[in-house]
Amino acid sequence: SFRNDDGGDDGGGDGESRLEKTCLFFELPLCALRTLTTPVPCEEHYCRPILALSIALSPYWVIYFVHSFDIPAIAYCFISLVIGLAVLRYADEDKLPLIVSIPISLYGFFISATYIDQFANLLVGLLQFLGTICRIPPTILGLTVLAWGNSMGDLSSNLAMARKGMPDMATTGCFAGPSFNLLVGTGLGFLKLQKDLGRSVIEPVSLTPTIRIGFVFIIANCLLIILCSGIFFRWTLPHRYSFVLFTLYLCFIAMSIKTMF
Repeated sequence: SFRNDDGGDDGGGDGESRLEKTCLFFELPLCALRTLTTPVPCEEHYCRPILALSIALSPYWVIYFVHSFDIPAIAYCFISLVIGLAVLRYADEDKLPLIVSIPISLYGFFISATYIDQFANLLVGLLQFLGTICRIPPTILGLTVLAWGNSMGDLSSNLAMARKGMPDMATTGCFAGPSFNLLVGTGLGFLKLQKDLGRSVIEPVSLTPTIRIGFVFIIANCLLIILCSGIFFRWTLPHRYSFVLFTLYLCFIAMSIKTMF
């Protein structure tokens, strides 16, 4: 903790330290579960025993996630156990060779995606509960709390890349993330709906007024970027354009809420 000039403890720092310790205490079981079931072979976090153990234990998390335990699941557990033992026996102490670390990294990415999906479902359930208790329409929760929560990860990573002198990569990430969600996420959603209904042809999904308004503002933003950058600023965007983006977003929120009442 921080200390004052007279040697006494700073109350704010001590309180913050206690809060961090409390949060870490409640976060510890989840961190342990995530570490023991998600293989991470990168050099910064490489530990051969933990990597081998995470490979061997990862099938049990996947079985819990898919809620299925059958003969393929047993074979999956056995194969993962063999691979984990092989890593423990034959892997180097310092790092894995690239030909081995790449497939393990992809597998770890898949496990991480299941964690994201699981916590997203829990978050949606929590938002529905809070909306029911506080009598807040689900659409407003989706427009605000859920949308902001989903965007925090992208926002932090894009800001970090911009501060490190990679603005082009950060700008590309701003468009690549929503494009992936719209195209791949919507496509996977339709496939899951088709599987749940058990039909090859499903009924058309109606677009709510909020979604239609969102599409209008997305198209308007893309057109403004093309016009401003391509015609007026030679394919560059001035920092003042950020105020245009903020105005578009506030107009989108206002118009979306107005259509609900």
